[in-house]
Amino acid sequence: MERIERRVVADAELEPLPVFGPFLNPPFFAALYVPLAGLPYRMAAAGWLAINLMLLSAALVLLCRMLPRDVGWRSWGLVPLLIVLPLPFWQAMCHQQNTFLSLMLLTTIVSLWRASHALGDWAWLQSGAGPSSGRTGRALNRPGDGPAPLGSKNVANNYPILAGVVTGLLFYKPQLATVIAIVLVLTLGWRALLGLSISATALLAFTLTALPGTLTAYVRALPTAVSRLQDRPTYNWGRQVTPQSFWRLLFQGCHVAGPTHALPSAIALVTMAIAGAGQGLAVLRFVRR
Repeated sequence: MERIERRVVADAELEPLPVFGPFLNPPFFAALYVPLAGLPYRMAAAGWLAINLMLLSAALVLLCRMLPRDVGWRSWGLVPLLIVLPLPFWQAMCHQQNTFLSLMLLTTIVSLWRASHALGDWAWLQSGAGPSSGRTGRALNRPGDGPAPLGSKNVANNYPILAGVVTGLLFYKPQLATVIAIVLVLTLGWRALLGLSISATALLAFTLTALPGTLTAYVRALPTAVSRLQDRPTYNWGRQVTPQSFWRLLFQGCHVAGPTHALPSAIALVTMAIAGAGQGLAVLRFVRR
């Protein structure tokens, strides 16, 4: 990986790399960039920039559609404004990260989740059930504002499956997709699990057949790659929003090379255990209700 990166830098006459960037995503994610890999560097970078702008535009449209129907431009205009103004947006865009792919997939999942609840609420209202039944989630979309589309019951059954399929695609960042997948299955049930299984099985089959051996190599090499990345003096722990980063910065300071000491690591584990216990209790209460 390092040899390839340095060759690309030399061929494109870029500034020399002080360090190389390890591949931290699951192997199947590399297939997305195959069409760009055959292009000269600057042409590929321009192509990926165009793709990022299209992904961002699609996400903005989906976010604006989540607002109430009667809001004016002063309200929906805040969506692009508050996304584009902050510094992390420009860091992600200028560094050509995959952030906007994650944003588009996440907004798609949430849109499908909301649509599933909206059609489910419409069917609930048509059944004559009253508010005393205790059903929650009616404020997501106002199903009583208009008639449901033809065949709304079948459509509502498909939305959880589609949401699960899209969540499976998000597993190129497992740390993001895992939490979303758990919430999705808890709230939408077995159909979401079915959709998640479809895309996850397809990605696993693709990895094993088209990229044989890479999954084992990835699992074996990932801990070493992460350690080498985080142990550098230039690693910015402030950009990693985790309990470990918080306690490491507090006890070890900024830009200190080497592994995390035992004390901040232990406190981080305790912090995550407490937070996990609280989340587990919340899930248990939700399931019981």
